[in-house]
Amino acid sequence: MAAIDITRRMKGKIPKAVGWRIIILVDEVKETISEGSKIIIPETSRDGLQQAEIFGVVFDVGPMAYANPSHGLAWCEVGDTVQFARHAGEAWIIDGKTYRVVNDEDVVVVFIDKEKLKLVKNEEIQNERLKTA
Repeated sequence: MAAIDITRRMKGKIPKAVGWRIIILVDEVKETISEGSKIIIPETSRDGLQQAEIFGVVFDVGPMAYANPSHGLAWCEVGDTVQFARHAGEAWIIDGKTYRVVNDEDVVVVFIDKEKLKLVKNEEIQNERLKTA
């Protein structure tokens, strides 16, 4: 899926999610393979790699996202790092940044900060202790 550069058309505007859509700011592909590396990835290859990227940060969540009660609670929110389905949604470029608009169900993994996970686990343990006391 090729991203469409809409910078000129959308000058001074930022995207807003509608319906059950989620906007993800796609992770950028670096120009070199690793820090200190002498191998430079050509622009044409970076374009292909960029489209293959499936990770990013949630930029906006539409008002109807996760509204279906059968799906349970929302599993991502603005600022979360997520993985999404490889060919999901539409991609566009605004001011050199690639955004992907996907359906809520296309988010497949949310990456949680280790410290936040420890706090959640500790809270769950405390709640279990209270139930058995």
